[in-house]
Amino acid sequence: MKANDVAWQRSILIMLSYAFELIVKSEIVFTSKNTELDDIDKELKSFGHNIQQILCELDKRKSLLLMEINGYKINNNGSFRQYTITFEDRREIIVEDFVDIRYDYIKTALRNITDHDIVIGYIDKILELSKNVSAREGSSFTVRAASL
Repeated sequence: MKANDVAWQRSILIMLSYAFELIVKSEIVFTSKNTELDDIDKELKSFGHNIQQILCELDKRKSLLLMEINGYKINNNGSFRQYTITFEDRREIIVEDFVDIRYDYIKTALRNITDHDIVIGYIDKILELSKNVSAREGSSFTVRAASL
């Protein structure tokens, strides 16, 4: 089914936003200096849903390069905040701000529908990113989880 209406597409964009957040937060866990579960949990909670803050921290840890992310920029598209993520292969995805996309129905502005094929491309790239992170960190995560 194609995402041809705003309500249907909004649901998809919420899932994409959350998936991206989970992937980058998993990298925070993998690169954390904390070893105690409670400390890692506090670290994650300190970021909230702030993708900019998470990406900035991953940049400091040199993790964006490992994730093949070349850069990001914040777009304030009318009333909506989005993040354009650029990868080494020069592909870009737009990730909606998780809070904005969840509560955009209370705003007076209307969201434009993104072409279905573009959204599918975002999904493919996020899946690729997820595989990249899990393949790179999978073995260290198993060891780390066993020690928690």
